[in-house]
Amino acid sequence: NKGENVKRGLKTKCEMGYRPGVAPLGYINEKYNAKGQKRIMLDPERAPVIRQMFEKVANEFWTGRELYTWMRNEINFTTRSGKKINLSTIYNVLEQSFYYGEFEYPIGTGKVYKGTHEPIISKELFLKARGNLLVAPRTKYGAKEFYFTKFITCGTCGAGITAEEKFKKLSDGDLKRYVYYHCIKKVGVECH
Repeated sequence: NKGENVKRGLKTKCEMGYRPGVAPLGYINEKYNAKGQKRIMLDPERAPVIRQMFEKVANEFWTGRELYTWMRNEINFTTRSGKKINLSTIYNVLEQSFYYGEFEYPIGTGKVYKGTHEPIISKELFLKARGNLLVAPRTKYGAKEFYFTKFITCGTCGAGITAEEKFKKLSDGDLKRYVYYHCIKKVGVECH
């Protein structure tokens, strides 16, 4: 029963516009107020830097690493605990909708609530920055699967077959794809 009561209380708090837990970077939790009514306020020291981060990504096409070097070396940015910022923290900040006034709770459920806190940026700026940050994900080397590699073995040594993909640019500008299959050659076996 206690667990159910806690979940119900957290849901009610979210519906009222208060995000449970510690405020994200750029905001601070209000300490002195009635229980359940503690607001999340702008951090006057860090909120302008968070806004600049989004503006640099949206308007100047900065990458996370460029922000990282700028924040660590040029402006000497620190978190609330006095530590230098990490690259992963920068990417986490740039992914949070909390900065334009909405939040998802619990994270990963898809339940989005409208917050009562003051937004640092507009939704348009957030979406523009997110669009500039998104790149095609890199595939892990060797993750590409070819049609016949798991069905065929080498007739000489019995080892598996692997494949390589090659591309050749033709004179008319087209790109031709070739797949070459070959034996992985067991160690110590002479295979032809």
